[in-house]
Amino acid sequence: MFLIPVGQKIFLSYIHSLERTPVQDVFLLQGGQIWLYEERVKSHNAGLPAFDQYPGSLVKTEDWLIFRGGRRHWMNIRCRVGNAAIGKNILTIGKTNHELYYRYPEQPVCLFVVLKSIL
Repeated sequence: MFLIPVGQKIFLSYIHSLERTPVQDVFLLQGGQIWLYEERVKSHNAGLPAFDQYPGSLVKTEDWLIFRGGRRHWMNIRCRVGNAAIGKNILTIGKTNHELYYRYPEQPVCLFVVLKSIL
């Protein structure tokens, strides 16, 4: 369990299984759900976004293609965790990296929100 303040961005980074390219998903926690704020990719071939996600935008930087918006949200997200050779899934909360591929190699994990008071 991770204590994450509402509105805090969390990052899920991994190496795409087909393209072998870095991907970074940026999520916000709001209203008991996980909202995809943006998805950053290095390429846009098989299995990766290739166009703006309505309503949203595409921003191209020197390092990333960034798909922002789209209003996609979920109650939970199931992830296949890879290992040190394939996947390298890292969950970043604030300034702390949680190497999921090291802690849970080749296991599924589920990210979900539980609203709790910190008092």
